[in-house]
Amino acid sequence: MDFKEIEDLLIKHKIKIPRYQIINDIDEVDNLNLNYPVVLKIVSSTITHKSDVGGVVTNIYDKEALIRAIQKLKAQLSEKKLTALIEGFRVEEQITDGLEFLLGSSYDSSFGIVGAFGFGGIAVELYQDVVFFLPEQASSHSRVKHIISKTKIGKKLLKTHEFRGKRININALYDAVVGFSQLLHKHALSNLEINPLICNSQGCWACDIRYKRK
Repeated sequence: MDFKEIEDLLIKHKIKIPRYQIINDIDEVDNLNLNYPVVLKIVSSTITHKSDVGGVVTNIYDKEALIRAIQKLKAQLSEKKLTALIEGFRVEEQITDGLEFLLGSSYDSSFGIVGAFGFGGIAVELYQDVVFFLPEQASSHSRVKHIISKTKIGKKLLKTHEFRGKRININALYDAVVGFSQLLHKHALSNLEINPLICNSQGCWACDIRYKRK
């Protein structure tokens, strides 16, 4: 299963993907039909953790800034001798004013496919605020509510639907967890991670997806 198939499955299971376009170089920037701000990401089937090599640039507010970002990114990749591994650049609309969550899966020899939910973004390892569950346990909003209540951020969100001044659409978060769990159950996908899943008052979007084939 390739990356595009994973994205299509996520969309089918009520997890939105930010609008994006793939370009090969700067001369294609004028052809973009996206709303700023945007995020610039390298496209590579061999580099899984793109942030680790500086392959993600956020807060790009206009065409000129995007061109500069591509130029800088190409220079950095050349210095690291990674140019040959780059298949293009993904430019996607940046989701703003949201909270970052983690959705993930792994395989356990005793239980099979196991899902994970928690505080996401770059702080996931710092806070370690994650709960694990079996996909069939997250089959409804009420069950998901019980699961996320086991995390620190979940407890706060269930009371006010906001955290640190950022309000989210809690039903969209429930939908995302239910949909993700259905996907895991139907397709037995381990080693799938969405981090971050960004949720704001308008909905939830899978803003960075990683899938490692067995």
